[in-house]
Amino acid sequence: MNSASGNGRKVFYLVAATILTVLGGVGVFGNDQGYTNALYQPDYTIVYAPPDGVLAEAGFQAGDSVLTVEGIPVTELGMYSRWPRELSRRPGESITMVVDRDGEQVTGEIVYRDPPASSRAMQAGGLVVFLVFTWVGVAALFAAPSSPHAHRLALMGLAAGLAVQFPYAGSWNGLVEHVHMAAMLLWTILFFRFFLFFPRAKGAARAHFTTLASYLPWAVAVGCLVVELIFHPRFYHTFGFFIGLLMFAYLILAVVAFIHGWVKTPRAEMASSGMGWVLAGMALAIAGILFWMTDALLMPSLDIPGSGWAVTLMAAIPVGLLMGVRRAALRE
Repeated sequence: MNSASGNGRKVFYLVAATILTVLGGVGVFGNDQGYTNALYQPDYTIVYAPPDGVLAEAGFQAGDSVLTVEGIPVTELGMYSRWPRELSRRPGESITMVVDRDGEQVTGEIVYRDPPASSRAMQAGGLVVFLVFTWVGVAALFAAPSSPHAHRLALMGLAAGLAVQFPYAGSWNGLVEHVHMAAMLLWTILFFRFFLFFPRAKGAARAHFTTLASYLPWAVAVGCLVVELIFHPRFYHTFGFFIGLLMFAYLILAVVAFIHGWVKTPRAEMASSGMGWVLAGMALAIAGILFWMTDALLMPSLDIPGSGWAVTLMAAIPVGLLMGVRRAALRE
């Protein structure tokens, strides 16, 4: 790669990272919507309405099918992701909703609450993690411009940045959410492929079949997302479960490839190969996840201070990758 093209690539990623950081920051910290702690199906059937939540207080329950919101039929809400922003309210404000329950119409008024601290922490923590991936990718290009590992890390960071929450986009919000989903799936694929080549390329890593097998499911998933957009609302969010399974599968493959690289790297080469840094980042991230799970799932009544932010320790993963790539580049 010549100097001009290398500098152009650095500028592109630097500008992209800056734009994604601004969009993500506004999307998360500029969000003033109230909180309902409810989930809806694509057809606006209520699938989750906790007993202590605002929907239950309004007289609604899981299984109710929403007919109208503020007098507007749900069939006229347009291409939105779950809920239109203009039909959401700030904390303390309310909306009137009519649902169908076994053939009978039930009307209730939903009063929005302040988002709990844990919800805000999760949103902010997710933004931090993904943006660290984004900026680590940029840093990798500057630290090791000739390293193919750095280029893969930069692509991974760009995909992560495209997956963060953006500011509300009105009637285009459905499209934006689909871009997020496609970017998130691509990030998991790039995460897996990074460990196919780091610290050394695995046996089948460079085979055309492996590349095709890696990206073909993503192409199919993008096609499904396009179908959802074209045939809204009939197919809207229909393929989310399938895409979620793909993400999980690629993450498992990434872990397997990482363990393979760790096991196959001689102990004497652990430091010089960069795997030591990667391992340290992985260990710190796992510790943060376990801390959060212990508080949120096993001992929710304790509410351990700082547990909501523990997931931000996942940012140690991209930092470890950066240090590993830099160390490997010095050896090469």
